[in-house]
Amino acid sequence: MQHQLGARFDHGFGAPQDTAKALLWYRRAAEQGHAGAQNNLASVLLAEENTEEAVYWFKQAAGNGDSTAKYNLGRLYFQGEKRCARDDRQAIEWIESAAESGTPEAMELLNQVRSLSSFENNEPQESSYWAARAEHRNEASRAYAHALQYLFGDEGTRNYKTAAFWLKWAAKRDHVEAQAQLGHLYAQGLGVDQDKDEAIRWYRLAATYNHAGAKAALRMLGVE
Repeated sequence: MQHQLGARFDHGFGAPQDTAKALLWYRRAAEQGHAGAQNNLASVLLAEENTEEAVYWFKQAAGNGDSTAKYNLGRLYFQGEKRCARDDRQAIEWIESAAESGTPEAMELLNQVRSLSSFENNEPQESSYWAARAEHRNEASRAYAHALQYLFGDEGTRNYKTAAFWLKWAAKRDHVEAQAQLGHLYAQGLGVDQDKDEAIRWYRLAATYNHAGAKAALRMLGVE
């Protein structure tokens, strides 16, 4: 009953939306061990930028077998957002656990996490890495599209650090637009440390494929 009251105030079902009351009722149910309430409490806390307590309740819910909480934890550690440092090891552990519980979103994200982690660390042991290699271009295009969501999203979704992560993934797989965009980020210091040499390196790679924007950027930097 307490969990249901929390959901009503959280989503405005049969009552005015009220975050404070949603937190109150979710917390009461969570403290009694209700896994769903623990996960929902964590989600609201995360939206309120209370990351430390959100992680605590996600872990409580995950420990009680809530697969959605496991997925949420894994995604949080993977993306490194909301003042939660990126941690590939924990991301894989939690997403894998959620995937084993049959969560479809976790199954999809697990392949991405394993592939990216293996690629960045030059450790091609995971079968998902080879699956990603087989879909070289498709993976790069999906990664680039994902980057654009964070690069040009509204204030709630824009995250240059995450955009840079996905752009680098696509750029390393010869996605020309991603190479050019990554050059822009390094040139401006958005989501990455400002680094003219890195900007030039990525612009040059894109320019070898006759990318007009990359060529223009190189001219502006005084590079032939």
